[in-house]
Amino acid sequence: MEAIGNVVLNLNYYGGVDLYSEGAGEDLLLKLVSEHAEAEYPAVIQNTRSWSVMYHLSNERENICSFLPIKKTDKVLEIGAGCGAVTGCLARLAGHVTCIELSKKRSTINAVRHKMLDNIDIIVGNFEDVEQDIEEKYDYITLIGVLEYAASYIKSRDPYHDILNRVSRHLSENGRLIIAIENQLGLKYFAGCREDHTGGFYDGIEGYRDKEGVRTFSKHGLKKLLEDSGYKSRFYYPYPDYKLPHTIYSDDRLPGMGELNTNIRNFDADRILTFDETKVFDTLIGNGQFSEFANSFLVLAQKEGAGTEEKLPIYAKFSSERAINLRTATVISRNINGSGMEVYKRALSPQANDHIDSIYVNYLALLKEYENTGARPNVCTRSGSASGMASVDGGNVGETETVYFEYLTGLTLEEYLDDLEAKGEYERMLLLLKQYEKFISSVCRDDFKNSEGFTELFGEAVEGEYKSGKVSNLDLIFTNIVFDRFKKENGVWNILDYEWTRPFPIPDRFIIYRALFYYIEGHKNSAFLKYLKRRGLDLYAEFGISIPEKEIFRRLEEHFQLSIIGGAASLTVMHELMPTVCADAVEAAGKEFRYKNLRNPMIYYGTGLGFTSDKQISLFADVKGHDVSMRIPVEKDVCELRVDPTEYPCLIRIKKLKTVTGMGLEKPLERFLTNGYIGGEDLILFDTHDPQLHFMKLPGETEELILEYEVLNLEDEMFSSMKELFVRNTESMKKDPTLVDRVLVKAGRREAEVIPDGLRYNKSI
Repeated sequence: MEAIGNVVLNLNYYGGVDLYSEGAGEDLLLKLVSEHAEAEYPAVIQNTRSWSVMYHLSNERENICSFLPIKKTDKVLEIGAGCGAVTGCLARLAGHVTCIELSKKRSTINAVRHKMLDNIDIIVGNFEDVEQDIEEKYDYITLIGVLEYAASYIKSRDPYHDILNRVSRHLSENGRLIIAIENQLGLKYFAGCREDHTGGFYDGIEGYRDKEGVRTFSKHGLKKLLEDSGYKSRFYYPYPDYKLPHTIYSDDRLPGMGELNTNIRNFDADRILTFDETKVFDTLIGNGQFSEFANSFLVLAQKEGAGTEEKLPIYAKFSSERAINLRTATVISRNINGSGMEVYKRALSPQANDHIDSIYVNYLALLKEYENTGARPNVCTRSGSASGMASVDGGNVGETETVYFEYLTGLTLEEYLDDLEAKGEYERMLLLLKQYEKFISSVCRDDFKNSEGFTELFGEAVEGEYKSGKVSNLDLIFTNIVFDRFKKENGVWNILDYEWTRPFPIPDRFIIYRALFYYIEGHKNSAFLKYLKRRGLDLYAEFGISIPEKEIFRRLEEHFQLSIIGGAASLTVMHELMPTVCADAVEAAGKEFRYKNLRNPMIYYGTGLGFTSDKQISLFADVKGHDVSMRIPVEKDVCELRVDPTEYPCLIRIKKLKTVTGMGLEKPLERFLTNGYIGGEDLILFDTHDPQLHFMKLPGETEELILEYEVLNLEDEMFSSMKELFVRNTESMKKDPTLVDRVLVKAGRREAEVIPDGLRYNKSI
């Protein structure tokens, strides 16, 4: 046994060597958790810019289980606890957590970071060995990022069924198995992400044909695996995936159109971007196929015949990329029979309790502010029956506040706009937005005045004539306004999520600006915006927001967002900081498509009378990348060749040009004609779709022409600038024949050069 703070490591099953290790990466993690408190992890993540550090220390990892109905009376067995990314969350939810982890180094990291918690013990060893001696029954057993590796630590012909069967022996009567795993058919893999475990492109969707030791499952495959092992299951869909989720969906609350718009999350490796995942997700959602292609699964499984809790969460959204005093989670739960829908928002840290309390205060203030306006803030109370949620940064469930809301059904203003757009009713959309403007006017009736609170929140005072309310709800964006599906805008305007209500005036046009800005951001390239562009309309200008005002409001919003993030390791910011690349496949393919037909350039031969289409030589060139090489046979009476290397503008670098005699002797061919511009003896720029290289007056004994060149494609701007340089260089090469030249020609010592129109030599004599 070894104690680290309050955490005890059981080494009875440890073989003395860590069979799996990240080496120096784990040494760094141990150093970091030893030297830094949990509140300092966001700064550590940003400073190291390491995926390993981010993966193990990000508070976003806890989102996968912090919303689950685990109670203080529950006992949890965490199999494959790793470095403790979710151990702290489980410990703050449950009465006791037992971890099993193969690696001592990882177990030590886990113990060090959670040494202040007194309800964790860690068994170091292989689950297959430890499991035989487990006598305890657990209310929850977790396989978070573990099931896919079963073949590596379970020695059997069917390790995936075997691990599930072994686990079931240690579940309490109504206990639950928690599985988090990537979807083998996750959309991100089709869109160009590497398979998370193998690091290769398309390995999972190609069936892991040459891969061993790891595999994931489709929804159908995982559900069948569980059924065959005696489990009933409930599926959730963490988004973007289970590792760093910000939203958890379920079959009872699936994503809506346009919701899945944070897909570029390749923190760990370069990726390809083969299509717009948001648009494809929308297509899948519209066809009822989202659950089959969700990137990850979170599964709650119970043994057949086990009882089910009366209430379970069906949706969770985490606002955890914020300063610690502003971190919250919004959860929707309902009874198993479909009744009793409940919505609540809970602090994710004790430091965020004041923020949660302020939401109820905001509700009371808006009730008074919205009297006689046709608007109504969604009913908020401080009492309810939500199951506990874990708080981060050391607090327990009892230390975090919760507020509860009425569950509303209906149509958001954004959904209404989307419906009108789908029908092509763009003028009605404009009229609806004008009605929104009238609504803002109805709740902003006073003259705006700057205040200390405004300047502190937004970074600067605002000059100009604006209206405002005494209390201002900044977040009146289109997704936070709900209509009755039948009465729509003619009924009550129900206001959701008034989290960012402040007790001081905020300009009405800034509130409108934010609503328009976030709508436009989420609807880039939409039919409605294209319609406005065709009509020459600017949406901001339609609502009286000038270009200078847009810049002012942009600064206000930027300062506001930075104040929300505080020192948090925002995933959006971290993606920019991480040294990974997202390569657009369509753009890359477009460039490659321009290199078409390199294998079969057009080749013409001549006998001194010029080139005609009936005198062609067919051969396949040897192509490696953009390098082309060929050996062109030269018949006895042929004295000239013409090669058209491409059928599009390009840059050609001549790498080798030689004639070959019957004796096999190679001789460089120094000069040739071309319709391109010369950038040097070996560089030629073509601005035509008919590039030509003319090899004239071949030596009589020539039997082959060896030609090697590289084809380079230039972007439009670079092409234009390089063409100017090449044209100037080509012009500088022109010169009139000297007296010596004319004398040599007249004496028959040199032939007069006759250059066809549009051609020029690659070099002077």
